[in-house]
Amino acid sequence: MRAVLIIAAGALIVGLTIYAVLDISRTSRERIKAVSKPLWVIIALLFPVIGPGLWLFFGTERSSGSRVVTREAPGSARAAAPDDDASYLEFLAKQAQRRRADEERARREEEKRRQRERGGGTNGNHPPDDDEATDPTPSDRDDDGPREDRGR
Repeated sequence: MRAVLIIAAGALIVGLTIYAVLDISRTSRERIKAVSKPLWVIIALLFPVIGPGLWLFFGTERSSGSRVVTREAPGSARAAAPDDDASYLEFLAKQAQRRRADEERARREEEKRRQRERGGGTNGNHPPDDDEATDPTPSDRDDDGPREDRGR
């Protein structure tokens, strides 16, 4: 039981030290108090419990007692949500329109393929599509190429 506590305490100390070193390296130089960044890293590494504790309490300026730090550049506009961006909404609308057109095209091609498998053409019960006469794709071609090239 004692060994488990020693291992847990060691892991806690190592974790706290790693956190402190990463926090020191990510903090801007303007927000660091007392000593320089490299010296804070040395203090955190040489004194595993005291160094990270000193860093967390005295090393940097904290905004209104909160640990949450925003990393926006000074003077930069705050990023808008994607649904607030008109160009992104336009992109989404075009993407949805292309997807619907692709699905419709695939549906028509599947319908034409089924008609060819049943004996081809129309049988009087089903009028031809408006774009069947103008669509040069599957109606005058099979999977093997144009019909006149196959010797029929």
